[in-house]
Amino acid sequence: FLRFCHLLQIDATSPPIPYTDLTNMFYIYMLEDAQPRLQPDTANQYVSHLVYALKYFQLVHPDAVIRTNPTHQLHQAYRRDFKEHVHDRDTCTIPMTFPLLCEVVRAALRMYTGLLHSSVPAALGVAFACSLRPGEYLKQSGHIDKSKLLTAKETYGWYNSVAYRADQMSDWPQGYPDLFTLSAPSRKCKPGRSGPRVIYPNPDRQHWLCVVRLLTDYLRLAQPKHTDPLFLDAHGHCLDNALVLPPIAQVARQHGLDPSRMTLQCLRYGVNVQLPEDTPEFVRLNQGGWSSGQGARHYWHQLMTHGQAVQPSVYDTKTIPTELIENLYSRHTPLGPPLKKGRADYK
Repeated sequence: FLRFCHLLQIDATSPPIPYTDLTNMFYIYMLEDAQPRLQPDTANQYVSHLVYALKYFQLVHPDAVIRTNPTHQLHQAYRRDFKEHVHDRDTCTIPMTFPLLCEVVRAALRMYTGLLHSSVPAALGVAFACSLRPGEYLKQSGHIDKSKLLTAKETYGWYNSVAYRADQMSDWPQGYPDLFTLSAPSRKCKPGRSGPRVIYPNPDRQHWLCVVRLLTDYLRLAQPKHTDPLFLDAHGHCLDNALVLPPIAQVARQHGLDPSRMTLQCLRYGVNVQLPEDTPEFVRLNQGGWSSGQGARHYWHQLMTHGQAVQPSVYDTKTIPTELIENLYSRHTPLGPPLKKGRADYK
């Protein structure tokens, strides 16, 4: 961005035009003139980082709207022009929504017994609420990357601002914690490693599905040891992705959807799809997907702020009904333009 401003011979900290217009020009520059040219989605991510930086360094007001509706339309127009980078609705991953997650968890409860009856639903809920990558909580094709895997010793339940570690379940108070944090508070997000995550309970106390309750019930049953992965199978080993996929595939078939398009990645991006249209840029970032340059304390403050902001969307039952997912992604649906992440398509 600074190189772009230098080419225009303007001061990036006090440009002669609004930052909204300058941001749109920067997006076009990355797609038209920059070498190498970027894909539209990559350029859009760069713009998101730029907007966050402008607010972080107080160059604009924290509540300022930099990315307007014309910005979104510009991005969609370029995506349509770059045909090779556009994922048609008949091939893209189907997003997981909270109503669909409820059905998947019910399917897992019917499908498994013993420890898997508890561990698979908990893994599904935590992956959805925390935007986890599969390698951060599952064994994939028999391979475990210990640099990414969440463990019991780095999982904490918080009761009245007091943290209790998941590998010491005998010390936990009765009832359910106020929230969970996954990964040690001192760990910062680094490339290829899991950043800290936070899970809040369902604000609707009457709803049967709450990720905090799922995870607590599983931990009380599993009693993981100090070095154990967070999620275990019936033999005490790391939970395999082959055990998590069957309930997802079953629900997909029930709704006439292609199971091959409902992968574990659909859990990672489900919450983001449900966010309201006016959600700030910082909240749109997935948990664990940003880093802090001001140390662990600042990162921890960011994490808690982000978790509280996305909590209503994690348990949202109304924004995207399951019937709409069926209509948009059914194998019998005529091809249409790529599904937008804007909320206008869902209303």
